[in-house]
Amino acid sequence: MAEETKSSSVVNNSDLSDSRGIFNPASFIYKNQNFNSYEEFKNKFTLFQTDKEKFWQQEIEKLSWIKPPTKIKSGKGINIKYFVGSRSNITVNCVDRHLTSDSKNKAAIIWESEPGKNWILTYQLLYSYMCRTANSIKKLGLNKRNKVCIICGSLPETMFSALACARLGITFTILNPNMPLDSLLKRFEIGKFDLIILADVFYRKGKLINIKSKVDEALNRIRANTKKLIFRRIKSNEIKINSDVDYLISDLFEKVSDDCKPVALEYNFRLFSVFDYDENGNLFERFFNSSVFMVQNFTSARYAFDFNSDDIFWCNSDFSSLTGISYGIFAPLLHGISNFIYEGLPNFPSYDRIWKLISNYKITKLLTEDYIIKALMNLEDTSFNQNDIASLKMISICGNPISENDYEKIFSKVCHNKILLTTCFISELTATIIFSDIPGITEIYSGHINNDFPSIDLEILDNQNSHEKILCFKELFSTTEGNNPIGTLINFKNKKLISSNYSVSSEVNQIKILKRIDDKLLIAGELVCLKEIQKILEEHPKVKSCKIETKSDSILFIVPVAIIELNNSEDATLLLKEELRNLVEQKISAAAKPIDVVFSN
Repeated sequence: MAEETKSSSVVNNSDLSDSRGIFNPASFIYKNQNFNSYEEFKNKFTLFQTDKEKFWQQEIEKLSWIKPPTKIKSGKGINIKYFVGSRSNITVNCVDRHLTSDSKNKAAIIWESEPGKNWILTYQLLYSYMCRTANSIKKLGLNKRNKVCIICGSLPETMFSALACARLGITFTILNPNMPLDSLLKRFEIGKFDLIILADVFYRKGKLINIKSKVDEALNRIRANTKKLIFRRIKSNEIKINSDVDYLISDLFEKVSDDCKPVALEYNFRLFSVFDYDENGNLFERFFNSSVFMVQNFTSARYAFDFNSDDIFWCNSDFSSLTGISYGIFAPLLHGISNFIYEGLPNFPSYDRIWKLISNYKITKLLTEDYIIKALMNLEDTSFNQNDIASLKMISICGNPISENDYEKIFSKVCHNKILLTTCFISELTATIIFSDIPGITEIYSGHINNDFPSIDLEILDNQNSHEKILCFKELFSTTEGNNPIGTLINFKNKKLISSNYSVSSEVNQIKILKRIDDKLLIAGELVCLKEIQKILEEHPKVKSCKIETKSDSILFIVPVAIIELNNSEDATLLLKEELRNLVEQKISAAAKPIDVVFSN
């Protein structure tokens, strides 16, 4: 184990300027290993455009199936189904198939804790830990179609647990251990989990944070008697154990086998879920199907990151985010490469921690969120020796839109005009990349993303009230919603389309994501709902009404501002402002905390 003892958003117009730099593939010292030329890539993408069934047939042949699909595609729009009749298990492609190749003894996971301890697991060891974790879960009486919540932070145990659940056909959800208590118990109430897998503690900025006590308190508040499977990280740290519901995985590991057969899962089996907000600001679970997620995750990573057998890949998004689940857990393992995990923040305990990690572990490709790289550049001391990151071949940026200025600053200051810098866009409706530059193949337009990418059918619609356009999905591909709304359904020339809630501008094969057109913001990698902030503030006894506006931010892109009308204007004090801001942080998260509170009549 990894034990230490062992809305209408106002955007700065300068960010949306039409002037941009164009970088030819020859501008970078990078050779794509999957495509020899632009023509070869274009031929493949043309096949995707003209004959999707043939394209996806070729893709699924690169993966192992318990039973291959009887039909690639069935139905249309919101009723579309992919890989009908198939039986598969994503863990077979993530782990098992690498054990019969040269990858067996390759590092699957390279992990470093915040204090600097490390742990390296080969694919053979990963198989053993995955199976032991799966058998421990079975020992507690769980099986296919149960639901599990994982709260371990950026530890290898999160990956063991996610893989173990997928192995058994148990739908899993990963939550951030830093989540406030109120947010945690809301998700417990909605998720109705049969088991919670957690680490006892995690590190954050040099401090040990107790996960176990927070989970216990949340469960006590909702009077849930849920079983808990606990990774004991620090043996000297005392934790309170309830013998009726608490189980130490170290005890179970001694009694179970390190072999576990994968459960054959239907094409539409709900592999995992994340929490999202509906149009009224209420939480609900968004589920993702197993077979289509596996194929799209595998294919998108190959196109966007050009994975090669000798790559050491680092996605520094939190495992609880869609980016972290898709490209921090599954994508590297599907391709049999080495996956780096760091527990802490990239600027702790020093601003150059991220560069030291890249240097020490010879990381070759980095997927990072926009706010992380921009925050690091804005710090006073961002200097580092270019030779320290000589192993790095590529940086890909996801998250909020990157402006032309931001792109060119990062390319100059971080990449020193040498390292390949690409951008990609991940949709919350698919959990996978839908647009991305193709490394070493496509031209890169600063502030724009390559639109020629094999994902799902999209339509870009004119917006009658604006020069901006609206990005819409013509099909869902990998998402199931149960009884919850998927999004806004609109009619366009007698076709059903699903709004993706983004405005864009586009030309030829380039697209520019401008902003969301709903009331959600992506702040520090977390999806924040403005209606939820409004509800929390209006519950305060001194608040008569509340409206949430937004303002632009140089690092976080767009942040919330609360406009408050009080019952009594004499209560308008600086102390109340901070009380209201802190209330949002306590009830939702630090990311949702308004940048300012304005009292108004």
